[in-house]
Amino acid sequence: MTEENKTANPGRPSATQQYYNNNAAALVDRYERAEMFATHERLAGFFAPGSRLLECGSGSGRDAAFLLHKGMDIIALDSSPEMIAAARKRHPELKGRLLNGQIPEGLNGFSPESFDGLLSIATVMHLDPVQVRSFLEHAYKILRPAGRLYYSICLSRAGLNPAGFDDKGRYFLLREQEWWLNLTVKSGFNLADTMINRDGLGRREVLWLTIQAIKSTTIHLDS
Repeated sequence: MTEENKTANPGRPSATQQYYNNNAAALVDRYERAEMFATHERLAGFFAPGSRLLECGSGSGRDAAFLLHKGMDIIALDSSPEMIAAARKRHPELKGRLLNGQIPEGLNGFSPESFDGLLSIATVMHLDPVQVRSFLEHAYKILRPAGRLYYSICLSRAGLNPAGFDDKGRYFLLREQEWWLNLTVKSGFNLADTMINRDGLGRREVLWLTIQAIKSTTIHLDS
């Protein structure tokens, strides 16, 4: 997949995706105002300059642009065409690097062992448990030996109904920290570091977990 905005998951968008489609411009402005200094320091320290990276959930293009300026060769997926269009306006340096695709299905188009690293910030939490497992399995396949995985999810969030949806129609998968760590290890990764931190947009009820892991030479998937 090298063509910008190639669609990896055509069809009717989910309620979560539709929210991002309908609010792209405002969300890009909001995400660009988030405090990301500590996160960007961690990203720059985890991925070596020159690494070929894939971002899943490019959002405003903020993190992909940062890593590009740090010398990474990065391409980024997002399920929302409107978010991609808004990100391209905000970060024109990402031209040719933004692809429209849904995870985990969109990862099928990439060759095995084609990336040095994969990152996904505040995106995997919108998947259900089966999709999370599939995402991690795909990440393992497309990463090169000793490839690096960096992803963050929310551990707590107010205002969700019993099915996991907020008042905007977005789905959130909330699980304990150990669930995420154990599943990452069972998917073939060795944990390198973890961090729990408060929200970069100042929302007191939101708590984040960041996982940094390295592809192992063996994989132990449970049924």
